[in-house]
Amino acid sequence: MDSDAIAVGERVYAIGNAKGDGISVSSGVVSVDKEYIDIKSADETRTLSLLEIRTDATVNHGNSGGGLFNADGKLIGIVNAKREEDGVEGMGYAIPSNLAVAIVQNVIDNSAVNQSLGAARATLGITMKIQSSKCVYNEDTCRTYIMETLVVDSVTKGSVSEGKLNTGDVLYSIKVGDGKEKIITRMHIPSTELFNVRKGDTVTIVVLREDVPVSVELMFDEDSKFTVYS
Repeated sequence: MDSDAIAVGERVYAIGNAKGDGISVSSGVVSVDKEYIDIKSADETRTLSLLEIRTDATVNHGNSGGGLFNADGKLIGIVNAKREEDGVEGMGYAIPSNLAVAIVQNVIDNSAVNQSLGAARATLGITMKIQSSKCVYNEDTCRTYIMETLVVDSVTKGSVSEGKLNTGDVLYSIKVGDGKEKIITRMHIPSTELFNVRKGDTVTIVVLREDVPVSVELMFDEDSKFTVYS
């Protein structure tokens, strides 16, 4: 399932081993389709900013690692957190399936080269900002989606993007190697796709530069073009 295709209000089901009492199923809806939250690392030494789906389906300890499914039984996320402040209910979180699959495959591929290597995400060397954001209603699916217009805010000197991308470029799409072109409609899409890049891959980015489409090819042929997450 393409987790980027989910919409606010969509019915979802969280499956897990809540409180260690056996398999449980709770139902609810998607409250926020994509948002970043701060969460403590497993060893509680760091604070991580993670992309999440928010749902009001009941989530308890033991749900973590369980699936979040849509009404068709398709996996859309991996449950991993809940808001636990006093009086707060109905705020559970799941890592979007697109991101989870990309990271897992990244770790598997890198471990085949070096067992101590974690996920290695390609680094564009740019910062992005949201130029505009709007809700779009799709008459075919009867759903409303958020669409963001992203622009290049800065380009790091010496990065793979230097001389290729310019400040003010509007990001339109990204494609890894011979893979499928992904239209960039949200801030998280480039970051997720970069987990699919392996050393030696070429990433094709289409931008609108003064309203003219420009295709840029970026070659990831050096270790320095990747950020390693242990």
